[in-house]
Amino acid sequence: MRVAAAPHYDRGMTGQRVLGALALAAVVGALLFLPQQSTAYELRWDVRTLRDGIPPIYDPSLTTPDNADLAPDEMVLAVEINGDARAYPIEPLVSYEIVNDVVGGVPVAITWCPLCYTGLVYERVWEGQTLTLGVQGALYKGAQTWWDHETGSIWSQVFGEALDGALDGARLRPIVASLTPWGSWLEQHPTTLVMKQRLRFGAPNSAFHNQRSPKDIWVIGVDIDGEAAGFYFDETARLGVQQALVGEMPVVAFAEPEGRIVRTYEARVDGRSLTFDVVGTELTDRETGTRWDALSGIAVSGPLAGTRLKPVPYFSIWDWALRLHYGNETPIYPVQGPVPP
Repeated sequence: MRVAAAPHYDRGMTGQRVLGALALAAVVGALLFLPQQSTAYELRWDVRTLRDGIPPIYDPSLTTPDNADLAPDEMVLAVEINGDARAYPIEPLVSYEIVNDVVGGVPVAITWCPLCYTGLVYERVWEGQTLTLGVQGALYKGAQTWWDHETGSIWSQVFGEALDGALDGARLRPIVASLTPWGSWLEQHPTTLVMKQRLRFGAPNSAFHNQRSPKDIWVIGVDIDGEAAGFYFDETARLGVQQALVGEMPVVAFAEPEGRIVRTYEARVDGRSLTFDVVGTELTDRETGTRWDALSGIAVSGPLAGTRLKPVPYFSIWDWALRLHYGNETPIYPVQGPVPP
């Protein structure tokens, strides 16, 4: 029998921090019931609470899979950089929202917004300066914002862009990450490390864990130079693959329903766009007949054997949140009828 880890209570939390956390929870709760078009979804400086009222993780504790208390179907946000694989369970990310870590020698921010179901990973370096990111305590278009300790600038999670401060307009580099069940990640990355921290007792965001509105639909989001598109996960998993032109880049999205595995690639090699069919986890492009492994993006046979498709960073997000950030005209595939007003 799997025994759940005991919740951790931070007895050192000050009364001021408790009040800040409660205030943030009240604001978030109120915003949940506002119309999506409301100006309250813009950056709310007037409701800014104590920075790090939701305390992020600045120094994560890691362990090996043998010591990880995770069920195979528990969702993780995971990355692999320079051969260093790490998994961050969604449950604690709900209550911490940001993890500052170094993976494969690269300083990264592992971020999760429980309101929009957005999980994104960024390289937290700007022009050679490593940034330490905390929870700002305000919302921008319904999603979390950060602040950096080095300049005090305020950042949007979805865009990875500084909205205010010394670095206003700067954009961090997104890192390819996977939102996937722990069992699927472990099977592909048996030497992965996993974050040990669990859900905080009394965390103001813990009420949002595993909660969703019937109108919330999970979308695979892709942003290419500020142009965005989405792919409905369920429909992509049913079809196996979907393709679209995002900005000026042809993108192919692969989804496998059982393992809830997602991959997104640039559907182009040496300037030539490719169109893919899929059987299981094998892609075949119609232009050359090359067969590709969908999980790695590597061509396993045919004229392009040995070639690797360029991974494209994707992010999970609810459909309404994607259009709230990028505009109501943002396509989500397959497009069914007119885009909502």
